[in-house]
Amino acid sequence: MPPPPPGAGTRDNAAEEARKSGEADTPAADGAQDAGTPRGAGGGSARAGGGEPTSASSGSAARKRPVDDESRIGEIVEGQFELRRLIGRGAMGAVYEAVHARTGARYALKALSAKMDSAGDLEARFEREAKASGLLQHPNIVAVQAYGRLDDGSPYLVMELVDGPSLGDVIDEGPVAPPRALPIARQTLSGVGHAHSLGMVHRDLKPDNLMLGRGPGGFEQVKILDFGIVKLIGELAAAEIGDETLTQTGAVFGTPAYMSPEQALSRGLDGRADLYAIGCILFEMLAGHRPFDGPDAMSILRKHVSGKRPTLAGSGVDPAACTDALETLVARALVKDPDARFASAQEMIAAVDAAFESLSP
Repeated sequence: MPPPPPGAGTRDNAAEEARKSGEADTPAADGAQDAGTPRGAGGGSARAGGGEPTSASSGSAARKRPVDDESRIGEIVEGQFELRRLIGRGAMGAVYEAVHARTGARYALKALSAKMDSAGDLEARFEREAKASGLLQHPNIVAVQAYGRLDDGSPYLVMELVDGPSLGDVIDEGPVAPPRALPIARQTLSGVGHAHSLGMVHRDLKPDNLMLGRGPGGFEQVKILDFGIVKLIGELAAAEIGDETLTQTGAVFGTPAYMSPEQALSRGLDGRADLYAIGCILFEMLAGHRPFDGPDAMSILRKHVSGKRPTLAGSGVDPAACTDALETLVARALVKDPDARFASAQEMIAAVDAAFESLSP
């Protein structure tokens, strides 16, 4: 399969990490995140040079939490990272552009918002994401370089700044043509497959968690964000990250528009739930809208569980682009019974390649 074509012009998008940081943490049964919520400006991301992320702790006593997120600007974290500007914020997190004091390298630093209490599942999520990054070393996965606490006691993560839009920003501009959409799906599957091989299920794949940067040769490169609510299904991941539960029994976590039926029903899930989410994302890229939508979270979840699956041909996609292989790919990814879906990311990649080859020259 040829490399993906270059995308639109790049720009700083670290705000995406902040904007959607709170979207996956509330049980959907309580109206977790309305899937119709407007997207943010973009996303922040990071790749470690390799190995376990470092843990830092401030040598000074924790001071009173700041009145607002802007008041942190100018702070130098651990004597290394100067917070230059607030890039974006969400319900729980704030993301800053941080510049390394010695090298001048630019990073994105995500911290718990000043208005949030630094306790409970929020801190656990930060630590979980940092530990997961120590295992996930893949060109399509954003990794955390360091984590620790600000002087005010708030946990933070240091991430590489990716210059480029989120996939959500791209979709907001209109449908994505199959020659571009399929390589994006393929790279996402490659990164997710790596996570699955290590016993981790992302559980919150969505366009806003996929950054589009530039890889070797200048080609468009997918970077997967936010393993903060990763589900551990393997012994290695459980041993390295810890098997503590971040959620309450029976709660549904994730973003309703991209949840598999088994996730919506709080049933046991594995990597095939991520493949369903990628099927939703691929459908949205091609059609310009989500396969299932509604006025609130519960109505969307019901459609995932029992609603009729839409076809690309019946959703406004150019008939010339709806090859049999492409329609079959999306249909199988969105099957409600996980046993009837693709069994693995690698199997779905093969179907993506077949769909790409079916496109007209």
